[in-house]
Amino acid sequence: MSNNKDYTSLLIPTHLIPPRSSLTPRRLFLPASLISLLLLAIASFHFSSVSPHVRSYIGRTASAAYGFGRGRGEAWRSQAAAAAEEVDWDILTKPLHVDASVEERLRAWDEAPLVEPADWVRQSMKTCPSYRIQPNQNKQQLEQSHLLWSSMNSTMIGGLRASMISHLHRANKEGRMSKKAWGTGRGLVFTAGNVDTFSRVLLTLKLLHKHLNSPLPSEIFSFPGEAPTEEVRKELEGFGATLRVVNDAVRDGHRTKNYHIKSTAIIKSRFREVLYLDSDNMPTAGLGPWKEKPFNSSEPERWTDSAGLWESKAYKRLGVMFWPDYWRTSADNPIWALIGVPCRDEWEQEAGQILIDKSRHLDALILSEWMMDSSRFKFNFSDGDKDMFRYSFLALRKRWGVPGKYVTAAALPSNSMTGFCSHTMLQSDHRGRPMFVHANLLKQISSGVGKGYAWGKSRSMRNFKSSFPHQGEEPDDEDLEDHDVDCDHLANAQNDGRALSPAGPAVRKRAALEKGIRPFFHGGQVSALCIDMGWNDPRSDHDQAIARMAAGATGDPEKDKNIDISFTSADDGLEILWRDPLQILEWKDDVRLRDFEET
Repeated sequence: MSNNKDYTSLLIPTHLIPPRSSLTPRRLFLPASLISLLLLAIASFHFSSVSPHVRSYIGRTASAAYGFGRGRGEAWRSQAAAAAEEVDWDILTKPLHVDASVEERLRAWDEAPLVEPADWVRQSMKTCPSYRIQPNQNKQQLEQSHLLWSSMNSTMIGGLRASMISHLHRANKEGRMSKKAWGTGRGLVFTAGNVDTFSRVLLTLKLLHKHLNSPLPSEIFSFPGEAPTEEVRKELEGFGATLRVVNDAVRDGHRTKNYHIKSTAIIKSRFREVLYLDSDNMPTAGLGPWKEKPFNSSEPERWTDSAGLWESKAYKRLGVMFWPDYWRTSADNPIWALIGVPCRDEWEQEAGQILIDKSRHLDALILSEWMMDSSRFKFNFSDGDKDMFRYSFLALRKRWGVPGKYVTAAALPSNSMTGFCSHTMLQSDHRGRPMFVHANLLKQISSGVGKGYAWGKSRSMRNFKSSFPHQGEEPDDEDLEDHDVDCDHLANAQNDGRALSPAGPAVRKRAALEKGIRPFFHGGQVSALCIDMGWNDPRSDHDQAIARMAAGATGDPEKDKNIDISFTSADDGLEILWRDPLQILEWKDDVRLRDFEET
């Protein structure tokens, strides 16, 4: 049976489509034009509450649709191209102040230009060049999405953007972002449905309460009709958990995973400061109040010590922390035109854990909730729910804190038939120490994993020192400071580590070298499906040629082939070693990991 899918019905109602044999361009033009004009008229009425910018755009589009058959289309396209050249693209990359109001954020988004998707792609290719993004693209998502993306024009993008802005305007007027909706205190939020997911949540609560001195209250949200066994319910409630149902949520039978109540769960939670965790995600450090030790303290770290996430600098400054995924977003994804932001060369978001203060970000949560409704947002801009949060923050010109280190690939003690076999995303805290064991592939190993054989080693990026190295040598000891890192300290990083926002030496070295990390899948046929990571020099051929010239290249290939360009120095003296920063670490050597599996 063919797997080809007809996407025409997403654009034109089925009953208006004549038989396929009669779909000549001539026969389709008149009904399609009439439908477009009708939709635009409806949009003009429906979006009358949004800015003159959007209404003007709808009017221009209608005029172009009407005038296309009258020889005016070419002139309109020339005007659109000229308008794209006049856009101040730089200002679209900047956030608003952390205290900006909802209305100010919506106005900034609303005023972002509505040019043709091709114009956005051309601009996005400058910040997300193919040689940088392609090695880290989610190939499966691209295969499933490109046909849909190519069906989107500026009319559809303008309509979607106006709908989202109007939705937030209404939510604000209805008081959904008021102080009454914030909640109080701190707590954990989970989503769970079947027996396995409730049992995994119970395991996490046991770990926190019995071993990590973190007796935080928690709430577990489910679809209607989903519930744990009575035995598991009693145990969950014994650890302070409250079971709640999202009564108006409907499961989508076409999805293998129904993730779309995640935002709703955080919004409806009674807590103001929420740590959301997937059911297969377990902390490996305490979540209680941070107890800072003296600078010269010789007291060793204990597994039960609090990591101090709530007290981390970036979270306190921005009120939110997101964690990275393995992939980067394509420059031709229409989401950039929709949110009015040029493509950002940064890691996508992995939403197995989210730390957020609702008093500061209910607007973004309500927007991500809207995006997760598949009946309205069906263009596969994200592989599941994960990047809906990141897109919402970018649309509202907000920024988020990031952990002190890129995601670590945690693996089986021994290699599989196809090599190093990671099945777990080991996410770090703000200082780069292990924090969350997100075993998202472990449950897919069909043969199962016996106790004591689940984890044993990790492939991890090293932490970098704040001091500048000397003579091309990086100090052996790692820096575990809280560098107050946010997403703009890493996004669009250049070869000297300078990104969208200025940062110190340690963060700049991280930003430059992270660009070379190459995660990849392997196995999955007769062996386990695994993840591994490699590293390639991320500099382009042109950049490397310039580095050779700076190092004394003569132009003679024979003489120049041995020139070492693995060490470069920026104009401010920052030295970067272009060598593989990945290392294999044993779980038995880390106090936060050695007893994790046994416990």
